[in-house]
Amino acid sequence: MDKLIQKLIAAEDSAVPTEPFQFKFVNFALDDKNVDAYKEFLTRLGNGGFYFNRSLQLYGFSGQEAFKNANEINIQIQTHFGKLAEKLFAFGQDIFGYQFAFIEGSSDIVYFNSETGEKEIMANSFSEWLQVLEDKLDYYTGEPFMIDWIKEKGKLDIDARLIPIKPFVIGGDYEVDNLHVLHFPKYLEYYADMARQISVLPDGAAVRLTIRNI
Repeated sequence: MDKLIQKLIAAEDSAVPTEPFQFKFVNFALDDKNVDAYKEFLTRLGNGGFYFNRSLQLYGFSGQEAFKNANEINIQIQTHFGKLAEKLFAFGQDIFGYQFAFIEGSSDIVYFNSETGEKEIMANSFSEWLQVLEDKLDYYTGEPFMIDWIKEKGKLDIDARLIPIKPFVIGGDYEVDNLHVLHFPKYLEYYADMARQISVLPDGAAVRLTIRNI
């Protein structure tokens, strides 16, 4: 944990203020295996923030703005994704708005693909997730895409994510030209609409989407 925290602190966006972490604000029953590691992590990190050119966001707790408050963010996720996000509690996101989440009744950590609603188990505990993140920082943060975006478009607003114009699930390119900006909670609404369409397709069916105007 120490090495990753050092990397995160060094890569934190100091222009975005946070409030001190207080565990009493965590509105989710963490698995016993994850409680101590998560409390220590957020306490030492300073209650979440934005890292690696704002590609990685780790949510905080307390009376922060909605797009930084884990409880408020999870209300939006549950509202828009419904059963697709059932029993999940997100604690962070990558540059595309894909979520890192706890699972109710389990110590596992999942990577929630917001575009499709698919869940990938990243680790069997929060401590293990920290190691997975450290080992694959570029992949799980998306910072290389953010660097390319900044070169061409400038810095991203703190309440925004980069969303594919042509969805990745139907062959959209991971290139700046196929990305645009959506702000919280619009990107969650946008993704949830697609994920619900995909979730009802039979196995092996071609993916055809009705893309909502944004």
